[in-house]
Amino acid sequence: MDSFIRTVKRYPFQVWALISNLGIFAWLKANIGNLTHQGEQLLQRNQGMITSLSVFLREHPLYILGFGLVLIGVFHFLRNVGRLIFTFLNLLLILKVLGIF
Repeated sequence: MDSFIRTVKRYPFQVWALISNLGIFAWLKANIGNLTHQGEQLLQRNQGMITSLSVFLREHPLYILGFGLVLIGVFHFLRNVGRLIFTFLNLLLILKVLGIF
């Protein structure tokens, strides 16, 4: 039990992430039947729209290419912004550890 307490004190964020992920997994396991049923109903309700979108995209393949290029640009921008935010969070953590902030 002592080693468990030491581990929790040493790695609190990792323990919190593990527990929260286990909670999410348990919730998904308990609700997967309901989610599957809702997804099937959604597909049945929107089958006409899905078919018309499929026909439209088959007739206009350049829209797929344009949409893909836009997504690549957005993800490239988000990756750079994410890297910047992560750097600021690391700096904030270092300042907190040093007692400055």
